[in-house]
Amino acid sequence: MFTDSTGLIWMSTDEGDVITLDKGNVVDYPVKPDSPLRNIKAFAERAPRGIWAGGVGGLALIDSGQIRPIKPAASGSLKDVTGVVDAGSEGLWLNTANGVIHIPRDEADRALRDPFYRFDLDRIDSSDGLPGQTETLDPYPKAIQGTDGRIWFTAARGLAWVDPKTKILRNAIPPPVYIEEITANGKPYDASDGLQLPPHVRDLAIDYTALSLVAPEKIHFRYKLEGQDPDWREVVNDRQVQYSNLAPRHYTFRVIACNNSGVWNEAGAALDFSIAPAYYQTTWFRLVSIAAFIGLLWAFYQLRLHQIHSQFAFGLEARVGERLRIARELHDTLLQSFQALLLHFQTGIDLLPGRPVDARATLDVALDRADQAISEGRDAVQGLRASAVEANDLVSAIRILGEELGAADTNQNSAVFEVEVEGVPRNLHLILRDEVYRIAAEAFRCR
Repeated sequence: MFTDSTGLIWMSTDEGDVITLDKGNVVDYPVKPDSPLRNIKAFAERAPRGIWAGGVGGLALIDSGQIRPIKPAASGSLKDVTGVVDAGSEGLWLNTANGVIHIPRDEADRALRDPFYRFDLDRIDSSDGLPGQTETLDPYPKAIQGTDGRIWFTAARGLAWVDPKTKILRNAIPPPVYIEEITANGKPYDASDGLQLPPHVRDLAIDYTALSLVAPEKIHFRYKLEGQDPDWREVVNDRQVQYSNLAPRHYTFRVIACNNSGVWNEAGAALDFSIAPAYYQTTWFRLVSIAAFIGLLWAFYQLRLHQIHSQFAFGLEARVGERLRIARELHDTLLQSFQALLLHFQTGIDLLPGRPVDARATLDVALDRADQAISEGRDAVQGLRASAVEANDLVSAIRILGEELGAADTNQNSAVFEVEVEGVPRNLHLILRDEVYRIAAEAFRCR
């Protein structure tokens, strides 16, 4: 809870809401899923009805019901704010999980005017005299300004105070940054531009550093491997980065650093290198593989066409063979029966003048034999369909068929039949020719 200079009471809840109480009037500002500030742990007054709020996510100004967050240049510096003191012209003083933070007044004002601006800050920790790590456990707040102007902070091993009117000596020199060495699969290489590493790089380590004679342990680094990292990564006093299983391509490694006072060397250092591809990772190998795959598909396609053609030809040969078999059967059965009938008819004719009774009996036997021959012939030709024409001239066969159908039609309004040929005629297989002829004949007869 916090009471500002107008008597307005500010409260934060465990759920993250901000509630104000003004002479019995209660206003609830519920937390939103995309809220830049959660779990508020400290309030401080900037101006009447303008309140600083700090918590998980950093620092923001609540102004007329709107939350206006400000962001530091060193990301992660304000990840958990547990105390806020607005010292006026001496700036903001915060207790955070990373130590005591001082934000100059002009930096805070600029961050409020420009939401894209990232302000500079000063950090004080145990190396500067703070008794241990700063505390982040409740109760809150962890920072308060006394009546004498000094600001008090709680730490793990006691209390500490700072006089905000005492000027903090800033290190204004940005630290020079160097990339020292690159190691691929345990083998070191000089960090020179244009370096080409061998294929199959499983483990890659890049060593870099920044020079600062004042609190070198407080140097912050940001690095990014272009072609691999989507954004900058920030580390504290860590001078090596490792990657694994990098793809073969060109890379640019960039690193920048800031000193203990938050002054960044934006130019930093950069290293251009590339990883050579293995033979199976090259463009020509991919093209050859694609061509081979297409060729294999084409070969399978041709093989399948050959199989289908062979199956079709086998079916046609089987049908032709069946016709030949039926023809032989007709020759062996029906024709022989007709030959025997001729003998019986001849005998009957010879007996007819003098022996009509015997002639009749002989002719009766011939008729019985004829019925038997017809039955045998029907069985033999049941699967046989005669060819439409003797010559392989489908055009002439269809023309003759049309003329015959036209001549047999006695209707005065009979159709006029013509055959027109386009292109060069091709000879068809015997079975195919008969099938086409029968389709045409069925269409004519069903007109």
